[in-house]
Amino acid sequence: KRKEFRTSRDRLKNGLNKLAETNELVASMQIELEQLGPELKQKAADVEVLMVKIAKDQEMADNVRSVVSEEEAVVREKAKVTEAIAAEAQKDLDQALPALNAAYKALDALDKKDIAELKVFTKPPDLVLMVMEAI
Repeated sequence: KRKEFRTSRDRLKNGLNKLAETNELVASMQIELEQLGPELKQKAADVEVLMVKIAKDQEMADNVRSVVSEEEAVVREKAKVTEAIAAEAQKDLDQALPALNAAYKALDALDKKDIAELKVFTKPPDLVLMVMEAI
């Protein structure tokens, strides 16, 4: 029986010691928490200021995004118009190139004798004058 009492007593002492140690730890943690309280409040205030700044920056970014989207739509429309003009110009060029090539061939076919024949005219016909001005 004594052995049981000793064992119970030792267990009770150990439990009381653990409770005392825990109370000391809780007390030291409470002191540490009280010391960190102002720092935590400052950090919370800093976080709040930062959140406001982030909200403003997000709003500005959204505004810029909408402006960029509008400008992108305008640019896309202008690009379509430009492509249409380029396609039309290419079509006109494709039609004009055969005539230009034919004119080059006709010009290559001229020789000195043909030009000398034109010099003989004191007043050449109007169509001949127009062709000669082009040359």
